[in-house]
This record gives sequence, structure tokens and C-alpha cells, in this order.
Amino acid sequence: MDTAIAQKLATLANTKKNIRTAITTMGGSLSASTAFAAYAAEILRLPLTTVYPLNTLGYDPTGSLRTSMDATAATVQATAATASYLNLFANNSSIKVLPNMDWSQTPSLQQLCNNAGNLAYIPYITAPKATTLSAVFRLCISLKYAPGINAALATDCGMLFAGASALEYVGELNLPKATNFKDAFASCTQLRGIGSLTLPDHTAAPVAQAMFYECSQLREFTAEDFAPSNASGMFSGCSQLREVRMSLGNCTVTDNFVKNCPDVALWLNWNNADTQQIIGTYPAAQTWLDFTGATNWGTAHPESLAYTIEHLPTRKNLSGTAGTPCAIGFSAKTKAALTTAQVQAITSKNYTIS
Repeated sequence: MDTAIAQKLATLANTKKNIRTAITTMGGSLSASTAFAAYAAEILRLPLTTVYPLNTLGYDPTGSLRTSMDATAATVQATAATASYLNLFANNSSIKVLPNMDWSQTPSLQQLCNNAGNLAYIPYITAPKATTLSAVFRLCISLKYAPGINAALATDCGMLFAGASALEYVGELNLPKATNFKDAFASCTQLRGIGSLTLPDHTAAPVAQAMFYECSQLREFTAEDFAPSNASGMFSGCSQLREVRMSLGNCTVTDNFVKNCPDVALWLNWNNADTQQIIGTYPAAQTWLDFTGATNWGTAHPESLAYTIEHLPTRKNLSGTAGTPCAIGFSAKTKAALTTAQVQAITSKNYTIS
């Protein structure tokens, strides 16, 4: 790929501009690189045959869920209206371009391209009936850009892009019903951001364990009504993370929540009616909220620390009476930065500081 084109794509990722619009305005650049032309064709949903034949890009399809395959065609059709694309291109080292397919009826995309190590270009995927998206692009180590996934009924999104170590940017994710995001982007070490993000609201309580584990280039995460039940290691190893805005209203597991995220600002709320039940039954001897990995929170982002303390719910028994205090874990620097008023606010809400 031409250096100039690669730089333009990097700029798009960093500024979160609409990739489809930007590529259209780049005009003549489309012919400068056949690889980029193929990628542009997929994003713009144009037939690849108008840009570059699939067979010369190394497209070598395997599997049985299709009526025919023309090496220069841009689509693969399922043999039946409800056919699944389960494992269709899994472990295929030849496929470089995932063509536009008819995803409209498939109930599952599970492991569609799992471990397709040379896959570099994918289209925008709309799969309105798919309920399983687990490991769709797991270990696709050559994939740098994902235009987007729109799967309104998907519940299982575990390991969705896990191990896609070159992935830098995802244009859009519309996954409002998902209940499992475990390891969804784990070890996507180059991931810088997601343009448009629609996740379940606080009534869903999905699992987000290690969702962004070791995403060391991720800078921010904003989904203020997203309230996972398990946030263990959710941002562990996100060393460049600067801001998180979300809810912990469903959370019972937060160990290593922001481990090795020294400079992150946490804007956290508890907007779930079930919060009272969660904190009312949480073991007093354990640390309910583990913020120890946000080393410089109190010194670098005092305004976000104040916001989180202000919105901290009062710990009570289910009967409404005061329960035994449970602990909140802060780093040594943040504990030292707490004002007397903040310490009093935390203890008055029936917590201890660890």
C-alpha cells in the first residue's frame, strides 16, 4: 500500500471521520494501490470486479454454504435462507478479501474468519438475524480496519476481534442486545478507537471481562449507560487510556478493572435500580470497586474522581438499613490526594478506603 494512502487512512482512524465519505472524496487515489482499491470497493459496497479481480488478490474460498463461486465475483450466497456462515473461512490462510455477502438471514457468524491470518479487507456487515458473533475475526492478524458490524439481535460477541493485533480502528458497532463481550477486543494492541458505538443499556448487565485487555493504544471509552455485571480486567493493560465514561450499576466483579492504566480519568455512575441489591449483598471483607490501577487518578484528574465519588450510591442492606461497610480500592497516590470532604463522603455512604 502506498505510504501516502496509509497515512490518510491513519489520519481517518485518529480523527474518527466517516471512512466511507472520506474515501469517496479521495477520488483518484483509488487507482494508486490495487490493495487499497479492493478495500475501498468493499467499504463503498461496489462490485470488486469493477476494481480488481478477487482471484488475483489471493481469494481462495472453502466451505459448502454457497451455490456457486466465481473467482471474480463479489458475493457469496447461502444455499438456504437460514444458512449459517459458521466457520466458513476459519483457518483459511489464502483469503485476503472478505466479499460482500447476503448476511440478512443467517442466524450465526460464529468463527466466520477465525484465524484467517492473511485477511486484510472486510466489508460493512449487516446481519439482522444473527445471534452469535463469537470469534468472527479472532486472530485475523492482518486486519487493520473494520468498517462496522450491525447485528441488532446478537447476544454472544465474545472474542469478536480477539488477537487481531493489527486492528487500528472500527467504524461502527451496533450491538444493543449483546450479553457477552468477554475478550471481545483482547490483545488488539493497535486499536485506537471505535467510531460509533451502540451497546446494551444498563438493564442488560452483559459480561465485559477483559473486553479491552492489553489494548495498549486505546485512548478512550464512552458508553455512559453501559453497565456490565463483570468488569474484571475490562481495561487491564490499556496503558494509554485517558478517559472512561460508563456505569457500574450492575457490577459485582471489578478486580483489575483498570490495571496498569496510570493516567485514566474515570467518570462512573450507578444508574441502575438494582445497584442497591448488588452493593447490599456484596461481602464486606472484599473490595467492591478496584481502582488501584488508575495510579494518577487523584492527581491528574481530580474532577473525574470528584464526579465518581459524588455519584457513588450509599451501601445499605436490602431492608434499607445500613449494612457492614465494604471497601473501595484506590492507588496510594489517589488516596493521598483525597480531600477530607471526599473521605467523609465515601465513609458516610458506608464504605471504607483500601
